[in-house]
Amino acid sequence: MTFIITETTQTLKAMKQFFILFYLIFFFFPHLSLKAASPEKFYVGTFTSGGAEGIYLCSFNSETGEISLLKTFAGIENPSFLKISPDRKKLYAVTRLQKNSGKPEGYVNAYAILHDGELQLLNSQSSNGSD
Repeated sequence: MTFIITETTQTLKAMKQFFILFYLIFFFFPHLSLKAASPEKFYVGTFTSGGAEGIYLCSFNSETGEISLLKTFAGIENPSFLKISPDRKKLYAVTRLQKNSGKPEGYVNAYAILHDGELQLLNSQSSNGSD
């Protein structure tokens, strides 16, 4: 019986020390607490009929749930699929052109993602179809 009481007493002492340390850190060193995450940036591709303009750069604030439009990249026709490279330095966009446009009906475009989120076209290749 004495062993169980001693073990419980040691556990309680350890828990008490942990909580004291936690409160000291939390109250006397508030700058060590977690900082709010910066908003995440993401790209959205849209079909350009009906007033949409192409690719949009947006931000998402996970604390408030707010989505904000940062920039519009107009003139990219129907970017129906977007993919960011694993190193987050390139954006690939598959575009679908309107049928009977006299041009191939789809392209795969590669863009460099610059430090401010701006897109710089690197290459554009026909996909020889829209599907």
